[in-house]
Amino acid sequence: MSSQNPPEERQEAFSPSENHPWAGTYFGQLPFKEGDGIETRILLSEDSTFVFHTEYHGRNDALEEEFTGKVVWEKSA
Repeated sequence: MSSQNPPEERQEAFSPSENHPWAGTYFGQLPFKEGDGIETRILLSEDSTFVFHTEYHGRNDALEEEFTGKVVWEKSA
């Protein structure tokens, strides 16, 4: 498993409403022509951080990736 953080970008940001209706875990299986699929999971936390995890099934079961970071909201969102 590898953990990487993409470079930070400067953006004007704001916080969504205090009840955080978007916080939670979202997951699914994406198609993958060379295997059985890519299990994909994203955890959005109330403190505006995220964990994005992928796991390849079939061709290379040993391949897992995990990325962490901070959610940035744009005013137009």
